[in-house]
Order: sequence, then C-alpha cells, then structure tokens
Amino acid sequence: MLIEPRHSGTLDEGLLLREIANRKQTTAAELSADLGLDPAELGPILRKLEREKLLRRKPGSIFVVTKKGLAMRDPSYNLRQHRRGDMGWVIQHHAEIYAAEYGWDERFEAFVARIAADFIDWYNPARERCWIAERDGERLGCVFLVRNKDARDTAQLRMLLVEPAARGMGLGKALVAECTRFAREAGYKRIVLSTNDILTAARRVYELEGYRLKEEKPHESFGRKLVGQTWELDL
Repeated sequence: MLIEPRHSGTLDEGLLLREIANRKQTTAAELSADLGLDPAELGPILRKLEREKLLRRKPGSIFVVTKKGLAMRDPSYNLRQHRRGDMGWVIQHHAEIYAAEYGWDERFEAFVARIAADFIDWYNPARERCWIAERDGERLGCVFLVRNKDARDTAQLRMLLVEPAARGMGLGKALVAECTRFAREAGYKRIVLSTNDILTAARRVYELEGYRLKEEKPHESFGRKLVGQTWELDL
C-alpha cells in the first residue's frame, strides 16, 4: 500500500529502486511485509530489474541496487517549510486519504482543520515547524512538530502524511527524521505523538526512528471504533 501501481497496472519501478537503495539491502519478503506489496506482483518486477542489471541478488536472496540502478532512481524530493496555501492542501488530503483508506467521516476533516488553524494562530518558528515534501512543485507529504501544551521540554509530532502515489520513496522516514533533528536543535527533551493502531505503515516509521509505545486505549472517533496509541521518543 506504500507504493502505488502505475496506470499500466505495474508497480512503479523507480520508487521500488529508491526504497531498496534507502535500505542498502533487503529481501523480497521484507519489502512485501513492510510496504504492503503483493508478492505475486513484486516478484516479477524484482526479476525484471535484476535482468536489467539495476538490482543484484546476493546470497540469501538479498537484493541490493547496482550503480546503474542508483542512476535510474526517481528524481529526489525536497523538504520545505510551509507557506500560504499549504494548510488547505493538508486538510483536504488528510480528509480524502483517510476517508478512502479507513472510512473516517467528515469529523476527521474538522479535527485536522482545528490543528492546522491552531498551528497558524500560535505559530512559534523557534519551537515549531511544518514541513512539506515537494517534487517539481507537487506536494507529496507533510508533518508538523509543535509545542506540547503540558510540558515545555516536550514536542509533539502531528499530521504525518504521505501521498499514496509517493509511498515507498522514504518520505515518511525523512519527514519524521527532520522532526527529530529540529526538536534536538530547539532544545526539546522528548517528542510524543498520538496515533491509532490501524495506521501500521506510520507506526513502522516511528519504531524505526526509535519511538516507544507508552499507552493504548480504545476509543470511538470519526465514525469508527479505534485503538489509540501514545508513542514517545527520548532525545
């Protein structure tokens, strides 16, 4: 689910190469499990990339990207701070993606809108950030780092989002890592975040960054029964 098929029905080979390159080396089983890819579709693509000498298979069926493959990866994206018009995009795309993928109703859109409005109304650039991932003028994802209202030494990560067509590029990892970097520079001692257990791809990113699960609690929100989670990263 993290790498969208092209209109032709095949996986985006450039995004797949980029993901393997980001991992240094990986197996087909790991890619399938971590990225939610269909093994029946993934296998032929890996073999095709191997035949084209873009991938090399090491003992143990471990794949690495060749020098030729590194040169064929998708163009890089950049992370920038927010500007006018970005909050509307954040609200709209959260609402549309979560409705399509999880069936969340319009109350989630209102929830995101309140977070975005509070961010703009109380924005402190020395302590807070919104990053937009962008490539060739197209927004691909976002994340927010804001002050925690209950503890001055604690930041809160909010509204991590990666467009479906941009998944598999390492964007989620890059956005979360940028939050960690900025939080350390700003003098925070920890970062906390709230999520739900069904958001498995995001949880995997948090785990890789070093976040630890602190609490779980069932709740009913946005027209669905959910299990809320609190995660924490010590800096």
